[in-house]
Amino acid sequence: MSKALYYEARGEGVYGQVAVAQVVMNRVRSPLWPDTVCDVISQEGQFPWYPGSSANWHYLRPLALKITVADKFGLPLFRKVKKSVFFNRVKFNDPRLVFDASIGNHKFYSFKRGKR
Repeated sequence: MSKALYYEARGEGVYGQVAVAQVVMNRVRSPLWPDTVCDVISQEGQFPWYPGSSANWHYLRPLALKITVADKFGLPLFRKVKKSVFFNRVKFNDPRLVFDASIGNHKFYSFKRGKR
């Protein structure tokens, strides 16, 4: 999770970082993706930076740990993206997706009902 936060949201404020982490956790809970954070992040074609370099991502470990623990206990992270499973820096149109929120530099999307 720390690497995902570093590569996907290091320039964001804490809300943007938590929203990106929420998407990863939403995927973990979804039957459409693998069921661990590491497997979601390492899934081919999902995060272009994976496996990442030796950049200094370690400073995000405390936030990543808090997010992971909060999710395990069912605590809400960020309600605006509670169903989001995709994010991007540019808005795009996909007939299967609904726009959920814009947080920082990211746009967040979830599946429309019945459109997976």
